[in-house]
Amino acid sequence: MPPSEDPFENQPKLPPPPLNVVEAKFPKLALASRSPLSMAFRHIKPGWRNYIEYVDLAARKGDTAMIRYRACYEALAPRDKIHSWPEQLCELADVSPGELVGAVCRAIWEAKAAESSMVSSIAHPEVLMETARLAKKPDNYRDRELFFRLTGSLPDKKGASINIFNAPQAHSGEVSLPDLAQGRTRLKSFDEEIIEMSRDLETPFLVKGEEDVSS
Repeated sequence: MPPSEDPFENQPKLPPPPLNVVEAKFPKLALASRSPLSMAFRHIKPGWRNYIEYVDLAARKGDTAMIRYRACYEALAPRDKIHSWPEQLCELADVSPGELVGAVCRAIWEAKAAESSMVSSIAHPEVLMETARLAKKPDNYRDRELFFRLTGSLPDKKGASINIFNAPQAHSGEVSLPDLAQGRTRLKSFDEEIIEMSRDLETPFLVKGEEDVSS
């Protein structure tokens, strides 16, 4: 007799359900309206499909994977450009989703960093003039301090420095600490800890009265 081709024939069968319970119903999985990569690009303004602009920036800088991706995108019909998903273009251009996300993130970072530098450069003289104007008022000593620090007339404050003593001292069996207000101190070595512990164990434990015994 030829073997059965049913893949579910040899699977175990469930026992009968408990009494007085409703029959289980299979849930219907709703189809996703967005793909994973489109969700990753959803923060791009004005819309997630503008990620292709940063693909173009990466391709112009010589990214070979993005050059292939851009070529596949430009070869699509106008309708397909609107209805295609990034995953489809990744498969078409032989580009991994990680390569696409990495190239887009890097292009966005460089573009936004340039924009931030432009904004700060334009606003710098206006902010400096406003700070100088406020610094002339008698009560605005903070503005005067900020103005002198911006112009370099007042040394900038430095944060507190913390020295970490992490030099290996395993050969001596002890770790030295920095000098404290009460003099130089150090941690006890392992041998000293054992000796002190043995002395504590040898000390007899005396019970003075019933009040010393816990209830």
